[in-house]
This record gives sequence, structure tokens and C-alpha cells, in this order.
Amino acid sequence: MPEPLLIVDLQCGFINQFTHHIPKRISRLIGKDEYAPLLFTRFLNSAEISVRLDSEMLV
Repeated sequence: MPEPLLIVDLQCGFINQFTHHIPKRISRLIGKDEYAPLLFTRFLNSAEISVRLDSEMLV
């Protein structure tokens, strides 16, 4: 029985010189068809929460 693969909030803003390889690695894991189900999370910004946007704190 395949194991699930959980991909947590992969965004361009998290990619830098140390993490640039991660999207390709995730793509290879998905392409192997060894995991089921594939589960993805995504952060959704809303006015009710405080987040940084363009270096400013929104409240």
C-alpha cells in the first residue's frame, strides 16, 4: 500500500540558494507514482490575520 506524500506550502518566496533544488526533487517524487494520496497545503492570506507583505506588517 502506498504511503501519502505531503507537500507543505511550496512558494517562490521560500526558494533561495539553499532551497532551489526542492521543487525539482518534489516533482521527481510525484513522478515516481509511489505515493498516494498526494496531499498539498497552501497558505491563504486574509485580512483577519497578521502577515508580512512587501516588508510591512499588516494588522
